Amino acid sequence: MGLVPGIPTVLVTGGALGSEVLDQAVHDALPQLLRLANVIHQCGVASALTTTFASLAAAHRGDPVGAYALSEFLEADLIGDAYVASSLVVCRSGAGTTNELAATGRPAVLVPLVPTGGDEQRRIAQRFVQARAAIIVPNEELTGPRLAAEVRELLGDPERLAAMASGARSLAPGDAAGALAELVLGAASRP
Repeated sequence: MGLVPGIPTVLVTGGALGSEVLDQAVHDALPQLLRLANVIHQCGVASALTTTFASLAAAHRGDPVGAYALSEFLEADLIGDAYVASSLVVCRSGAGTTNELAATGRPAVLVPLVPTGGDEQRRIAQRFVQARAAIIVPNEELTGPRLAAEVRELLGDPERLAAMASGARSLAPGDAAGALAELVLGAASRP
């Protein structure tokens, strides 16, 4: 991905369709973010986005310290690499993404999509906050300056990031397949 070694990396992902709010905040904060870290940005492919791949690529100007790896979509092998390379993830709090955070033990800035059916993104984000694995920035409060400030604060506190990573790992299901098999076998053995 062309990342600069020896500095932190921030992964930003709004999912396969992208997130206008996340993409616009990155667009506005990119010069500040690149003075702190590499940025891997999966911006999505939805045709309704006004913050486009082209406008994001054009925002990468100046003399950055870090690299900007912009992609509309990260294939399965690259998304795993992006999580492993990241020091911090900025993302929505859907079930798929948060399971990836837990499985890889990555600290996060969660921006729940509200409203969603059953308000699950906000509830999942709260669970990550309770585990000290993430902070929440409400969707309506995410701006470029706010994103830059939150990332700066978190990257500036390695002990907090380590604790958040531990909190994220604590949310990963241990042997989920085995537990499910036990449940099925137990239910099948009942009359």
